Amino acid sequence: MIIIRLNGGLGNQMFQYAMGRATSLHNNVNFKIDVVTGIHPNDTQRLYALGNFNIIEDFASKTEINNLKYPLGLLSKIYRFTRKKIFRQFYKGFDEHMFHVGDNAYLDGFWQSWKYFDDVADSIRKDFTLKNSLSDRAKKIADAMQQVNAVSVHVRRGDYVSNATLQRNYGVCSETYYHKAIDAMYAQVENPVFFVFSDDIAWIKSHQSLFSRSQEHENKNPKIFYVSDYHLPDYEELMLMASCKHHIIANSSFSWWGAWLDSNKEKIVIAPKVWFKKKSLVPKDLLPPSWIQF
Repeated sequence: MIIIRLNGGLGNQMFQYAMGRATSLHNNVNFKIDVVTGIHPNDTQRLYALGNFNIIEDFASKTEINNLKYPLGLLSKIYRFTRKKIFRQFYKGFDEHMFHVGDNAYLDGFWQSWKYFDDVADSIRKDFTLKNSLSDRAKKIADAMQQVNAVSVHVRRGDYVSNATLQRNYGVCSETYYHKAIDAMYAQVENPVFFVFSDDIAWIKSHQSLFSRSQEHENKNPKIFYVSDYHLPDYEELMLMASCKHHIIANSSFSWWGAWLDSNKEKIVIAPKVWFKKKSLVPKDLLPPSWIQF
């Protein structure tokens, strides 16, 4: 059995699930998720976020978790070093050895690399479809997206601005980044319509100049639709983001998944070069090679 520990918000949990699912397929073993030790309110203030998707929702029991993590009680540390059944990985990037963990392993980390599940991408995309149909409100937005050259734009501020530690380690994408990304979309996409996703829509509305930056495009009236104004749940926003034809993402696992779930082979994805301010936190192999970095 392989058990993956879930931790963090929706985007992080998706990375963890996808890695565990892919590893179980490579090793042809059962796969369970740990929602006991990582995502309860007393720990990270995050809750289990994958319940609306068609995932393999098999929860590991406390006994199963302890059998893998602490099989010999106080001697478990020695067991870990000799048997290596607990694998922890946070900011190191893709490790191909993880495909050969065997039939009993506990996985704890962020696993933020497309390489872990690239060869089973169809299975992961199928798992991350919704159990239920979109709400009527979301359906109307999705229908509107299909009629135009829809470009998703994600601006994450929220805790990246209000939390001093996150601001120091992560930071928000600069206005310069969005100016360059918007210009690039104007240059490559005919009549783009920008669908904006953000936890700070008020800030976006006060900075509409982001969408008409350069001399070449400054006289054009940008077409903007503020998706997050409609107070949709995060999983519906994610599905709507993936419904767009092209993407400008933030340094956020949420919009990373919005872009990746879009199976359009002709999609243009623009991502920030600076993902974390703190260089030691930057995960390798995070962005697929076809994505453009500014």
